Amino acid sequence: MHHITKRSRLVLAAGLGMALLGCGGDGELRGAVSESKDGGTYFGVADNDGGGCGQIYVDDKPWAHALNEIAPISPGRHSIRICSEMPFEVKAGTTYLFDYWGP
Repeated sequence: MHHITKRSRLVLAAGLGMALLGCGGDGELRGAVSESKDGGTYFGVADNDGGGCGQIYVDDKPWAHALNEIAPISPGRHSIRICSEMPFEVKAGTTYLFDYWGP
């Protein structure tokens, strides 16, 4: 029989808590997704990765919108780049607000 110490239980509980917090309510790691009000598909950028890398690019084109400004986008797979490049997917009929550049 394995003996689990109080410290081991605390470490396990902390790890599970962080994993659950990282998932977010909508299951998206890199942003928040909600159903759009009009059935359209939208995208916005809430974080410019610290602001020191210049222009944001979405699908290799300059993102011409301000932070937190939502704009129409086609459903499907896309990429966003500033200091690093990240893939993301926008489902039809949703609004996706990108806010996490981390690993």
